[in-house]
Amino acid sequence: MQFNTYLFACFFAVVLAVHYSPLSWTPEFRGVALVEIQELGFYKASWRSQAKYVEAYRRGWRAIGAMIESRLASAMQAKLALRATLGIKTFGQWLDAGAWPNPPYVVMRPDRTSVADFSLADLPRERRRRIDRLEGWETEARDPQPWLEHALALEPYVEAIQARGGKVVYVRMPTCDERWEADDLLQPKARFWDQLAARTHAIAIHFKDDPELAGFGCPDTLHIDSRDAPAFTRRLLAILRMRGVFDAREVR
Repeated sequence: MQFNTYLFACFFAVVLAVHYSPLSWTPEFRGVALVEIQELGFYKASWRSQAKYVEAYRRGWRAIGAMIESRLASAMQAKLALRATLGIKTFGQWLDAGAWPNPPYVVMRPDRTSVADFSLADLPRERRRRIDRLEGWETEARDPQPWLEHALALEPYVEAIQARGGKVVYVRMPTCDERWEADDLLQPKARFWDQLAARTHAIAIHFKDDPELAGFGCPDTLHIDSRDAPAFTRRLLAILRMRGVFDAREVR
């Protein structure tokens, strides 16, 4: 069976109400809504975090030639090295350092898929930058009850999709080392994710519940390397089959 896939994510923000509402009342949608989300994304304050991007997309289709221009720009950026890094600033770096800058280690494709090749990164610097951001995080666990109420407020959307034969899957992707410690301190898995998994009509998959998924490293504490993506995807698909999301004949 062939599947059509669509990527809704934008700048790592998770929007639930904006995307779930159209999916839930669109009769044609009977597919699988695979929602990659961390615990903070379930708070209602996050629900419309992508709304401006969705509106920009809709405006683009209404503006004559706007989407064509966007696609041409993407094609140009994919081929022109100067535009793909720092644009004209590249010349300034070349004049200052006497060498061309390294290519970016994160590349975003036209479908908004981001690919990270950490072999191109200054990894100690990148890890330190991520860890330093944790300094301002809360140091005590939050109350799970308000969070759970926000998360379960999405159930009507989940049920509407499932009533037509579609499925909704929440996936908690890996974070590692200092970042995972901070995540689990702020919102302990047993009191947050596990409580939601026991109540939601969606299928909830947490990387810590599967030894293979938990075995993938995060070079910057927050993302797996793109070179690990095929193996990670194969394992995730195997879990989806085991959880009844796909028939075993549908995914090879």
